Amino acid sequence: MACHSRSFIRGLGFLLAIILAGCAVVPRETQLVITPGVKRPVAAHIGSYQEAVDAIVSVMTEDLQIPLRKTSFTLYFYPYREAFAEGLTEKFHTDPTVAREIAQSALGRIRQTKEGKQLLVNEEMLGSLNWPTRIHVLAHELTHIAQYELAQGGLRGDLWFIEGSADWVAYRVLEILGMDTLDRRRIHKIAQVKREKAHGPRPSLSQMVSAKDWDSLSARYGSAVPYAQAFLATDLLIQQHGISSVIDYFRQVNSSQDRLENFEAVFGQELSVFEDEFTTHVERLVGGALPNAAAPAALLN
Repeated sequence: MACHSRSFIRGLGFLLAIILAGCAVVPRETQLVITPGVKRPVAAHIGSYQEAVDAIVSVMTEDLQIPLRKTSFTLYFYPYREAFAEGLTEKFHTDPTVAREIAQSALGRIRQTKEGKQLLVNEEMLGSLNWPTRIHVLAHELTHIAQYELAQGGLRGDLWFIEGSADWVAYRVLEILGMDTLDRRRIHKIAQVKREKAHGPRPSLSQMVSAKDWDSLSARYGSAVPYAQAFLATDLLIQQHGISSVIDYFRQVNSSQDRLENFEAVFGQELSVFEDEFTTHVERLVGGALPNAAAPAALLN
């Protein structure tokens, strides 16, 4: 009797899987508002995505002086990885093969579409994270909105700087909210690059310019190494020129499509010269002993 019951349950599960495979998943969705000047929530009390957005926007506009206009975006929650991949294809017209590759490691993707700003997330992955990590994801994506608006809707530029600056801002947001430190994140990124060094040469910044470049590197190294390299390069530029240089860069790309000219106009040096400087900088970082950096209490909860 028990054997028949188990067979029946397995058969029912198989039938349900077939039915679900033929049905498009309808994601849960919520509208979130970006309001500069909003009162900053107490970081330890953040318990909703709107509160998280309010805290991020407050830090970005007030502490970091990154301009954001009042707007809104729709957050779509896809229940699992395969549904997230399907959502990328349906809403962003991403090639299905590429969408599946993105969904292997990405928590979310944001785009400006004709229906407005849309952020698609893998709820299964995002929902398992603590609030500081979710805030990092949201801050990264909100920085992309700022980049897009600074460039007046024509976001161009090297992808290593687009992603590196989004990560840098997101970690700085966490630091200002008292949830993490930029030093700890910097050490973590150096460790990621250092581990990869044992497996072969690191990708250069010139190999991280386009989305095609990025996807190729992610397929070879995983997503951690390109993001680590991008963060460390951006971190070096900000140490040299300040956060205002990030804002200047995205304003500059709106006026010229020449990526080399844009870089030199903002940072006062040729990109090839900076690449050489960055290579030396990274060699020095990975060659030294890494200090211990304990995780803040907020990340342990």
